[in-house]
Amino acid sequence: CFLASHHCVCLAFETLSGIRMRLGPSMTRTQCYSSIFIYTYCINHQCCLVLVLVCDIAFCMLRPLKYHTISVFPYVNLAQIPCIIFSLSFLIIGFTTMNEETVLACNPPLAYSFPVMDAWNICYLAVNAATVVIYSSALVYTACCETDRHFGKCKENIDKKEQKMPCGGISRLSSSKVSPQSLAAQQRIVKSLSALLIIFCFSWFLGAVAVRGPMIFKMDPKFIAFVQTYAVIPAILSYAQTYYIYFIVSRDYRDAFRKIGIFGLWLTRTNQKSVATGLSSVHRLHSNTNT
Repeated sequence: CFLASHHCVCLAFETLSGIRMRLGPSMTRTQCYSSIFIYTYCINHQCCLVLVLVCDIAFCMLRPLKYHTISVFPYVNLAQIPCIIFSLSFLIIGFTTMNEETVLACNPPLAYSFPVMDAWNICYLAVNAATVVIYSSALVYTACCETDRHFGKCKENIDKKEQKMPCGGISRLSSSKVSPQSLAAQQRIVKSLSALLIIFCFSWFLGAVAVRGPMIFKMDPKFIAFVQTYAVIPAILSYAQTYYIYFIVSRDYRDAFRKIGIFGLWLTRTNQKSVATGLSSVHRLHSNTNT
């Protein structure tokens, strides 16, 4: 549950930031960054985790048979590598560039020095843009395949040498040995994650654009600091969405959480044998989403 854990940390630090703003104590950048460096790591890590989740969804939709043959935990652990590199890079750079300038509010954008903040904003927006583009492309591709299949235009090539289908993995999955129950479970997962990504676009991505926009148009530095201070409001909505999407909206995720434990480390052999084929995709997506 690392994604959810990161969101909890972010919400806790934003609560402290709100209290500090109400009390009004001024802080230098050194004091600020030293007090929220854990927050900066978590916010960067969870940003990359959402991108990893989107790539995982696209992989699941386009190559479902291959997806079901991959071992869960090695796959999930490898997916963490780019997230850790991205987060640690800015964590270290932030420590090496601290100064005694007073910050308007103690939050991740303003905790960085201006050159670092500029680079961070660009990388941050690029990661979020990639998240939206990749998932939208996969969703459109799958929708087109479903439309073609509905009208009988999508036919599987039975030649064993031809592994790829012109209409992608969903049609391939429906005509494969995977059970209808598994297909239905996977489609429910995609719907739940589609809701997650829609909320992401109108919360996290909107906040990222708000942070970068004033800098692109070279507005007044005080106005930039003001916007970056309150751009966290859409981000807070993104932090909170994990609970509602995973635990309330999706029955499959609630079942998966009960079966594999909080961090997915206590899955017994008995549970492994009892988990249906339809839930195998839930386990993989759940583990990737919450690590």
